[in-house]
Amino acid sequence: MWAGDDLHKLVAGNVEKLGNFLEGFSGEYFRVLGDGESKDSKTFLQGYKSILTSKIIEDSLTNFVR
Repeated sequence: MWAGDDLHKLVAGNVEKLGNFLEGFSGEYFRVLGDGESKDSKTFLQGYKSILTSKIIEDSLTNFVR
């Protein structure tokens, strides 16, 4: 039971991080030349990288749920 809850929380968090990444990416992609970098210009990349590295945890939780 706990593994299903943890898996749900992990996936929900990853979806939120993916949304933040897409918002940050669009801000970087459509940035007008000459604008300075914003303070959060690269933090969205860290969230995306954490999504990619959570694959192992998701797999192990999925096996526990089964």
